[in-house]
Amino acid sequence: MKINKLPEKYLEMLKYAEEILEANESSPLTVIVTTAKGKLMGFASRLSDTDRIADENRFLQSLAEHGETKISCGLCKWRNGNVDIPSANLRKKLEELNSANLEAEFLLQGVEGFQLRSLRAMRYPA
Repeated sequence: MKINKLPEKYLEMLKYAEEILEANESSPLTVIVTTAKGKLMGFASRLSDTDRIADENRFLQSLAEHGETKISCGLCKWRNGNVDIPSANLRKKLEELNSANLEAEFLLQGVEGFQLRSLRAMRYPA
């Protein structure tokens, strides 16, 4: 779904992403989610596959430990300002964490502006 004006919740998430990136100068990417309970959670990610997967796994563990396994929305923001699709690993693990996460909408940035896409819509065909 293409959107013309960003909903307030995504503006808050983008602001939080900037704060995380400022605090983690060596990380090129941050992932932010809003849980179904309304809690904003995120992490800074490193670039190499091994480090990125370790960062994602720590974040997923944190979600589980806080009882926040269901998310409503999310975004992945690069330091250069681009908003991108979450990694295949993170998408799969969010689904495994709670199957309801397939309905979570992520903010994506394309040539024609921003759009929202559910994790279900981002799945690879089986």
